[in-house]
Amino acid sequence: MAHHHKIAEEARQAYDAGRMAESELLYRRAASDAFELGDLAAWFKHTVWAANATWLRGDAKASLTLLLEARQSEPEDASQNERWVARKLFFVIARSTRPERARLEHFLADLRSYAAAYHVPGGDFAQLEGRLFLSRGDWRTALTRHEAAWQAYDGNGYYKSGKAYSAAHCCLRLGQLAACRDWIAALDQEGKDASHHVWSAELTLRLAIAEGQPLVTLLSHLRTYIDRAAKQQRYGIIDEVRELTARVHLLDPYAGDPATHFHPARAELRRSPKNRQDAHYRYASHLLFLDYRLACLRHGGSIPAVDDFYYYQPQQVPAHLMPADPDQFQRRLHKARSAAQSTLRYARDLDNLLECDWRQREVQARSERIEEMARAVPS
Repeated sequence: MAHHHKIAEEARQAYDAGRMAESELLYRRAASDAFELGDLAAWFKHTVWAANATWLRGDAKASLTLLLEARQSEPEDASQNERWVARKLFFVIARSTRPERARLEHFLADLRSYAAAYHVPGGDFAQLEGRLFLSRGDWRTALTRHEAAWQAYDGNGYYKSGKAYSAAHCCLRLGQLAACRDWIAALDQEGKDASHHVWSAELTLRLAIAEGQPLVTLLSHLRTYIDRAAKQQRYGIIDEVRELTARVHLLDPYAGDPATHFHPARAELRRSPKNRQDAHYRYASHLLFLDYRLACLRHGGSIPAVDDFYYYQPQQVPAHLMPADPDQFQRRLHKARSAAQSTLRYARDLDNLLECDWRQREVQARSERIEEMARAVPS
């Protein structure tokens, strides 16, 4: 066996373990060695996987550079699987960095044509379709496509656990909490990769938040999630931990005023988001800040905390709200309205790209909660 194949095996092991920086470095070494030997098919294969690892560790620009180099010099004897992986990656990066609906549908058409001409992993194409529907807020269709991807899985391509992960997210959005729990169980049964442990912990925590479970339960699930996430080098994981940590602590009645300097949620928000390449993560960061301002406003009006993301337990605002400090409440009201306006602008831009409006509706629902409190304060 050529030396570059041994290096590629090590790279794959690192990839499966979630160590993306290490995997990228090893795949790049393997590609370089293969190129020197004139093995262009192997060079193409290793370069595509290097691009994939680079993307997953959070560098879209470097990933695209590798990907374009591989596609421009694609040898005739290149593996069908890696040709498919390269084409999938173009769609995935575009969906995250510049998610224009027409462009994404063009990539899907190219993938559909390739899948019609060559054998591709069962379930991959349905999963990619599901991702586009997720991005457009069509949770029911996205769930249907991920269910189809789960059924069509043949042991190749995207992990089966990833299909369950996305399906569970759809169920949370649709309010199908029992179905979400079933998907978590399916994920745990089928998951054989490092990511599934993190996904399972994340979904368990999200489900607990949606169900309104006690704080002690939320904190236990949060600790499990943080411990598992710490072993991952996947892009976005830091921001996901930041968001969920903040959301749990915003529900803590013993943590005090979220606006105070040392409140755990405020401490999380003072750390800048790491993933600036993904439009969806940027929107999530805007939305988190808006929900923080909502929590501060509620505390200023002595209204019990609620989860604003799933919002299955609505806020309870008295008919006549008498804040202990009316001036402070008005300042918080102004900040909450400003956060809503800023988030709405970003939501509108992203919705326009994807030709949908669910993010705008999501933000407007927060604005209605803000105004409900404002109306309850005597003028």
